[in-house]
Amino acid sequence: MHNLVMDESAQINNQPLSDEYEYLFMDGIWEKVKGGGWDNTKAVVLCVLGVKTDGSRKLIGFTLARAEDEDSWRQLLENIKQRGLVGNALNLITMDDSVGAKAAIDKIYPSVPIQNCLVHKLRSVQSKTSYKHKTAVIEDLKAITNAQSPDEAIVAAKAIVKKWYVKEEKAM
Repeated sequence: MHNLVMDESAQINNQPLSDEYEYLFMDGIWEKVKGGGWDNTKAVVLCVLGVKTDGSRKLIGFTLARAEDEDSWRQLLENIKQRGLVGNALNLITMDDSVGAKAAIDKIYPSVPIQNCLVHKLRSVQSKTSYKHKTAVIEDLKAITNAQSPDEAIVAAKAIVKKWYVKEEKAM
């Protein structure tokens, strides 16, 4: 797997990029790897997906790392910036709650707002909810994900917090 990842990584990570990307999605995917000095160990594939102003999406960078730390993310983002995505059109970077990724973004694209991924936020709420209330809380959270507008989502989120704060303080 290591050689396959490294070959694919070289192809993607050497392509020139335009500065037309409006959004970036960043995530680390943990996998068990073998070969190339990675025998029987877990490693993380750091991935960056770019979305252009026309809505087209493309994997613009990824690498195999030992951790989701600042240095690994910084190297990947520096590579992306050096290949042409300087960030003039970037409006938002969406990611999980990785401290290392956030620190790297603050150094490479300091003026771009960061938003935590909705899926990661929902998983966090779910993991902190007691088994007794998990089904009901998840059902209520659907009001946020099914909202037709940001304002509607905010109203739904406030209602959920008001309803569950006393019983599920850690989750809210």
